[in-house]
Amino acid sequence: MSLSPLKTLPRGRPSARVGTLKPRPERWRSLVRAVARHFDPPLMAIISLAAFLRFWELGRVGLRGDEAVYAGQAAVLAGAKEYGRFFILQSRGDSNFLLFQEVVSVVYRVTGVSDLSARAVAARSAS
Repeated sequence: MSLSPLKTLPRGRPSARVGTLKPRPERWRSLVRAVARHFDPPLMAIISLAAFLRFWELGRVGLRGDEAVYAGQAAVLAGAKEYGRFFILQSRGDSNFLLFQEVVSVVYRVTGVSDLSARAVAARSAS
């Protein structure tokens, strides 16, 4: 039985690690080539067309039903005081914890309260 360690550090620099890989520019170039090889233009065209059709004329019709309630609750959460007397911040059961309304309220704080903003969030999260 030997008392010498199984792996020894290289001589000259005792702090150097054995087996560490140094970043090489060739590795990054090969990665970029691999990603570019798998880039599929027809697939990207289909995805772009689907996104265009999803957002096309999104705000043509006003909000109705649950959409209006969720958008109003989001406006209250965003700080729009004029909506406070029409909408209460209460969940309708165990499945809805005002998560969607919180996300829409963040968008309202950035873009302002509008039908299109609320629908854009819903359209983006559905795709």
